[in-house]
Amino acid sequence: MRRTQMNDHSTRFGRLLVCSAALCIAGASTALGQAPPKFMLTDLGSLLGPESSAWCINDSGQVTGWSHGDTNQWNQWIEHAFIWDGGTMTDCGTIFGGKISFGNGINDAGLVVGNADYSKYDRAFLWDGATMVDLGTLGADPDADAQDINNSGLIVGTSRDGATDYKPVFWTPDGQIHHLDWFGTGTGWAGAVNNNDWIVGDDDNGRAVVWYPDGTAQDLGDLGDGWAYAWDVNDAGYIVGTSQPVDERNRGYIWYQGVMTDIGTLEDGSSNAIGINENNEVVGNIWTMTRVMGFYMAPDMTLYELNTVTTNLNGYDILWAQDINDASQIAAEGYDDLGNTRALLLTKYDLDLEGPFPGTSGMVNTVRASNAGPGQRVYFAYSMAPGAVNIPSCSGSTVLLSNPKVAGYRVADGTGTALLRATVPGSAKGLTFFIQAVQPNGCMVSNVVEHTFD
Repeated sequence: MRRTQMNDHSTRFGRLLVCSAALCIAGASTALGQAPPKFMLTDLGSLLGPESSAWCINDSGQVTGWSHGDTNQWNQWIEHAFIWDGGTMTDCGTIFGGKISFGNGINDAGLVVGNADYSKYDRAFLWDGATMVDLGTLGADPDADAQDINNSGLIVGTSRDGATDYKPVFWTPDGQIHHLDWFGTGTGWAGAVNNNDWIVGDDDNGRAVVWYPDGTAQDLGDLGDGWAYAWDVNDAGYIVGTSQPVDERNRGYIWYQGVMTDIGTLEDGSSNAIGINENNEVVGNIWTMTRVMGFYMAPDMTLYELNTVTTNLNGYDILWAQDINDASQIAAEGYDDLGNTRALLLTKYDLDLEGPFPGTSGMVNTVRASNAGPGQRVYFAYSMAPGAVNIPSCSGSTVLLSNPKVAGYRVADGTGTALLRATVPGSAKGLTFFIQAVQPNGCMVSNVVEHTFD
């Protein structure tokens, strides 16, 4: 259900952009052999203090994770799960009067799952948009956590049943909890579920596992050194995780129909493949002897360090890429220029926007979009503040402007260039504008240009 067709909505775009956008289901793709990707960084903010972490993103661009930074009277960290949607971060709260909650997974309906503290234990929860609901545990043991939820409401995670070992479990939409058996041992972790109810995780012996809806399970194998972990699975059955070749550092892998493939690494570091979308774009992180870096892997299995392909870093250092949706938006975290950990959204863009030229009020100015489709309409939008608005009928693509207005559109010439010339009134002197270009047919967006007019 996550696939939609891209249609030509260019004639409706100018009218729809200024309206409230409905949530979309993503369906972008990356062509093989194309130029290096380009991403724009958005800091999602925080709730309790200066720090936050982004963990999962759905196909509508909603993000969950947690915000942290404050302490209570016992000098303990206070952390709360959040949902970020269209520029607004909402506190999901806690349960049983606790101080800590973590948002681990989110589905396309905006339902969040995670774990929250209860006394000295963790409790699995479902946040339904208003209330955090305790999911219960196996037996009388108080410990459980929820890691992921699919679009039919199936939730996966771990629980204990009175023993010391954690067991992989799933909760059905009616709230019933079930143990996922694994060759009779039953211990391990369930970390992700796709929309076909395939569940992936691992056992406590370091073996990556996929559980199928018919109740059977399969060991995914390894890259040679005897262990593997599975982190995510897409609807086509591609699984990503971490393993280790013999006499090598850890390597991320992609698994499909019984074959596990090493995705490689950068700078001879240890790689971890953490998230995958329906286009087989993969994200994760790489550890070297001196630093940690987030990466993006294109469908042709080319790896890119995200710091090198993000065009508006402005002092940020992207350390972890946790998840990627079908519009190639990435939930990530990194340091800002003050050294605080921040929840980040990385949005892939295709068009290059330049201008305005000469950048002076009271006269005609020009903005230029390149890399558009020849003969395609390119719309130029502007705003007085950054934000995030999903483009209606455009498969999850996002305009990173607040309450955007359309200045006009131009048809791209044979070189893929569209030029918009317009008179900027003298009253704009000293004001700062944010400008972005959109090609609705193909759901292509540009970088955001920030400019203060002379």
